[in-house]
Amino acid sequence: MKNVLLVLALTAFLLAGCTGKASKQEAADEALSVEIQQLDSLTSEIESIKEDIEASVRELEELIDEL
Repeated sequence: MKNVLLVLALTAFLLAGCTGKASKQEAADEALSVEIQQLDSLTSEIESIKEDIEASVRELEELIDEL
């Protein structure tokens, strides 16, 4: 009887340990997903600003050429 209780207790501890790691992994995955979305947003904004700057440079070059 003691062996059965010992095995059940050990199994319970193992299962409890596994569930905590899974939730930590899920939280880490979710945080990573949020960071990726933020980086994608920043990348899009940077590309947009880059295009605006390039358009302004072309405009400025045209004005300089007219002078």
